[in-house]
Amino acid sequence: MSNYFSIAISSMCPVTEELIDLRLKVHIMNAENFLKTKNEHFNLIARVDEMDADKISHETKEKIESIRRRGAYYSIRGGNNFVRYTHNLVKLNNGLRRIIAGLKINI
Repeated sequence: MSNYFSIAISSMCPVTEELIDLRLKVHIMNAENFLKTKNEHFNLIARVDEMDADKISHETKEKIESIRRRGAYYSIRGGNNFVRYTHNLVKLNNGLRRIIAGLKINI
């Protein structure tokens, strides 16, 4: 009877090594996604820096500087929570893309 229960329990839950391996793979995927998003953010900031500063309004410069500061903060804090800060950086990157598209149209 005890043999039956041990077989039933082992078939219900995965082996702990497999579970740990799966968690590690998910963690690595989240870390890679965060690094990709962080690099994209720095590339977008570099594109904004290359633009002619005289043609950018004061209000837009303030928005860009705010996005730059928040991006730096999220990039540093992202090591603690990849998923949360990746999501925040994606939002900032979308905002930067809209600003860049608007500046290209106005120039």
